[in-house]
Amino acid sequence: MIYNKKKFASTIQSCLLDYKKVYNHKVQINDYIYSFENWKLPHSGSISVQLNDANKELIITESERIYLKKSKLLFDVRLYPNKQVLKVILDPVHLFRTMISISGSNYIIEVMELNSEKVMTTVLTSLDHFPVFELHTDRIVFIGHTEDGRPNKILEKNFEQLKEKVCYCESRSTHQLKLIKTSLSNRSLFKNNVEYLLFSSEEKILSKLFGPKKASKLLML
Repeated sequence: MIYNKKKFASTIQSCLLDYKKVYNHKVQINDYIYSFENWKLPHSGSISVQLNDANKELIITESERIYLKKSKLLFDVRLYPNKQVLKVILDPVHLFRTMISISGSNYIIEVMELNSEKVMTTVLTSLDHFPVFELHTDRIVFIGHTEDGRPNKILEKNFEQLKEKVCYCESRSTHQLKLIKTSLSNRSLFKNNVEYLLFSSEEKILSKLFGPKKASKLLML
């Protein structure tokens, strides 16, 4: 599979590559080839990356300015002995790599730059609910729960900030929030029992879309 960032500039969800059960598989994103070996999470699995053109050189870090013609180890389960790694997600649109793991009593969501170890942000959620989230260019948007397990909050965490921010809280005890997968860029669509909610990170606002007609136009994009 070959993915080009320019081609999918307006598409998010349809391009997320979620490798949960991959065996000796290779994927090309832009000029890089990602190789998955012994992929049997959470027990084993590694990802290496190299430039598609063998004559080019792969930059590990700008500061160290180390160049290699061979592949670079990008991820290995053995590098996380204190975590149970459940998923690794490659995002060819934003060029992020997301790792979902378990440590202690929490799920851990770690968003990293695709080809480096730089962590953009980390989010902890309860083990009672598998994390539901979406990535934007500069932040992560996710759902929070009440003590009794009802999904009632829309939260976001900017990559430049340490604190999580509540964008919306559903106070009606009979209503639950659900993330609707779309191809919207930097916008996330949610639904409770009666209406749709659209969060835009570019406008930094959350809008209510009353009724399914307006929302259906977004779902068709």
